[in-house]
Amino acid sequence: MPFRSTASPLPGSYHFCCWCDESKIEAVSSYPPPANEKQLRQFLGLANYYRRFVKRYAQLVSPLTKLLRKEFTLYTDASDVAPGAVLSQTLAAQERVVSYFSRQLQKAERRYSTIDREALAIVSAIKEIYPYLYGFVFTLVTDHNPLMLLKGLRDVGGKMTRWLLFLQQFHYKIIYSPGKCNVNADALSRIPVVAVVDTLIPSYTQQQIQDLQAQNTQLQPIIGSLKKGTALPSTVPPGLRQAFLLNDTLHQKSQDPASRVVYNQLIVSQSLCKIVFNYTHSQSGHLGIHKTLKKIRERFYWPGYESSITEWIQQCEACQKCNAPVPTPVAPFGTITASQPFEKVSWNIMGPLPTTDRGNQYILVVTDLFSKWVEAFPLASTTAETLATVLINQIVCCYGVPQFLHSDQGPPNITAKVIQSLCLQLGIDITISP
Repeated sequence: MPFRSTASPLPGSYHFCCWCDESKIEAVSSYPPPANEKQLRQFLGLANYYRRFVKRYAQLVSPLTKLLRKEFTLYTDASDVAPGAVLSQTLAAQERVVSYFSRQLQKAERRYSTIDREALAIVSAIKEIYPYLYGFVFTLVTDHNPLMLLKGLRDVGGKMTRWLLFLQQFHYKIIYSPGKCNVNADALSRIPVVAVVDTLIPSYTQQQIQDLQAQNTQLQPIIGSLKKGTALPSTVPPGLRQAFLLNDTLHQKSQDPASRVVYNQLIVSQSLCKIVFNYTHSQSGHLGIHKTLKKIRERFYWPGYESSITEWIQQCEACQKCNAPVPTPVAPFGTITASQPFEKVSWNIMGPLPTTDRGNQYILVVTDLFSKWVEAFPLASTTAETLATVLINQIVCCYGVPQFLHSDQGPPNITAKVIQSLCLQLGIDITISP
């Protein structure tokens, strides 16, 4: 080790210290001064190994670490359709690209003035490459000469004011470069928008369709009978008995019930059914069941296509993720109010439950809607006669005759004729939740 420690020779003292062994640090002290960037990095790596023993090490090596920093240069430009920017550094007298930026202008942004579009290109590019530029001095190169006064603009609109406030957090200097010299950012801002085809729909010739139909065991007897002019076999399903040959391929006619338009449907073999579905659904905006069926019905047919399409759409992963759930009708909520005890009473049946020792497997729950008092009565059955007996003996005789008897769409025996007749005699109005 290049360090040694010793204790104080004074008796009763325990002072420790350490110092360098001159013979072991000679290689470091005689280290040659770095002459290039690579040697500087090597020296800093060596010095950093012993930084724990060097007072204010970061402050001492700060001038050296600054030599390793490369100043960033940001080239920006904006056209009528898109802004573009290039972030680069100069290394060994060669400019090296760090990052590219470009995007399309929105509809409102395309109506900006030239200076606003050029300023938008600067702000958009800096926001995109924020980590590279924040806290560093960089050079901003633009081909729009009025932006040379960007830091000194006064009395500008709210949009430009927000951009200027955003740029105040950065340290930069602006340089003007003519458009013919600012070719890298200018090219990015003028890239034509090209339609990208990411899905290829397979196409089939008429001969290939004929071959596929001829290979289908269900369609073979139909094609043979039509070519010979004989009657169709009895095994042909009803959906294919109206088939005919058109250009040597099997078709059948279908009429739209709404518009009365007649379509010539190509009868599709089983091997092409899923391809037709992908063409009419997956590659057509993931239409719903009815629209997809209408689109298929205009051109194609195979036995049971309606059930197949319905099942495939219900299993479509994209539709399940993106489509909103079908709203279910909800009954309007309302509050049942009562002005006195046992004016309004609700009753409902719970069960069937496990049968008790006394043979009961239902519970009749009666609630006073004013006081929320609850009574529960065990029942062996839910016949109308049983319910009428409980109503007379347990409710009317104990609490009096209620004005309203409310039920929550319970078993039909609650609203049976026996109950209705009894309530009519007692003057009780029966109400049911919607």
